[in-house]
Amino acid sequence: MIDLKKARCSRVKKLESALGAEEIDQFLSHVPNWDSDTFKGNHVVRRKFALSDYDKARRFVDMVADLAEYEDHHPEIIFGYIYVEVIYWTHVVDGLHMNDFIMASKTDAVYENLTEPE
Repeated sequence: MIDLKKARCSRVKKLESALGAEEIDQFLSHVPNWDSDTFKGNHVVRRKFALSDYDKARRFVDMVADLAEYEDHHPEIIFGYIYVEVIYWTHVVDGLHMNDFIMASKTDAVYENLTEPE
């Protein structure tokens, strides 16, 4: 298995297929805080992050948005006072792709860096 935090998202072609259940389970084992679910009729991975205050939640959203721009793979983000929910799926394949798990892993790293004790 590749190191998801070091991997880069690839351009997904319309001819590619979504990951199957076995592949999804394998990738989920590398992002244990993420759940497989459905959202807007799509198979997705999602995680709800708890933050200590509004400013940290807002900064986390900004950092995830910057990461998404850099990787050209954008999540659905639901933002509240002290939480942020991040949801990934790949629209081109109407389901999950390795890119979603790369981004989940990188999103975890952003969260860990933001919430480390100072």
